[in-house]
Amino acid sequence: MNKKAAIEMSLKTVIGLVIGVIVLFFVLNVGGSIYKTLFPDVSELTEKSLNGFDGVIQTMISGQKEDYLFFMSNGFQLVGFNKGENEKSGNYERPAGCFQKSCLVICKDNNGANACKDSELVKAYDFDKIEGLNGGVITKVQGKYVNLEVDMNNNSIKILEKDK
Repeated sequence: MNKKAAIEMSLKTVIGLVIGVIVLFFVLNVGGSIYKTLFPDVSELTEKSLNGFDGVIQTMISGQKEDYLFFMSNGFQLVGFNKGENEKSGNYERPAGCFQKSCLVICKDNNGANACKDSELVKAYDFDKIEGLNGGVITKVQGKYVNLEVDMNNNSIKILEKDK
């Protein structure tokens, strides 16, 4: 009888452990999803900002001005490349994603020429020119939201950080 009771106790323990692991896995998975929703990754905010900003630019017409609240992650910059420039915008090398087009790129904030080259956050346009602050850099602010003013004229756009 003791062996039978021990086997039943072991079986109940194993089943309880399996159920506990499944419940723990479910709780951690749901908890992680809720955490990501409430506290999104900073780079995700920058990617969403770039996508939203692209939507604003795509719907603008010549002579129109728009403001857009853009989140820029620490350690990154928004850089513009003009259509006619073959390889560089200021000190930065053009990524392959904007070959023969003007484009906006999220680049690492370092002074190396390759800071933009491997970026996956690229939006390409048919504009001849994208004007920014200097050397193609559009944003200086990092780690927070910045208000960008977009001015579209003929076949170019001008993007500037707007004062608070």
